Amino acid sequence: MAYELKIGGAAMPAPKSDGGLVETYEAIWSANTGRDDTGTMVGTLVATKTKLKLSWAALTWAQANQILAAIRGKGFTTITFPRVDGSTRTLTGYFGTPTFSQYSWAEGLRWATGISVDFIEK
Repeated sequence: MAYELKIGGAAMPAPKSDGGLVETYEAIWSANTGRDDTGTMVGTLVATKTKLKLSWAALTWAQANQILAAIRGKGFTTITFPRVDGSTRTLTGYFGTPTFSQYSWAEGLRWATGISVDFIEK
C-alpha cells in the first residue's frame, strides 16, 4: 500500500524521513479545570485533538510553492496522512504559521532547504 500525505485532497511531497511527521494528542479540558484547595486536579476532559508537526527537507521551488498553495489562506481544510499503526487518517483543521528556510545560489540555483508547519485538528 502506498502512503501519501494529502492536503485538501492534493498529494504533497513526502515529509523528511526522520521526524518529518510527528503526531501528538492534545487534551482539551472544561473551563472549570484547575486545582482545588487541597491541590487535587479537578475538571472534565472534553475532547482529545490531534496536532501534526510537518517538516520537509530540501525541495525544489515548485514543490515548496505546492505546499504553500495548499496551506496558505485556506481556513479549515483536510489533511490525510499515514499513521504509525499502518492506517491512514483524514482530519479537518487548520495550519499554523509556516517557516521556510532557503539555501541560496549554489551553482546558480536556490533551494528551499526546510519547510515546517503545524496542523491543528478542528
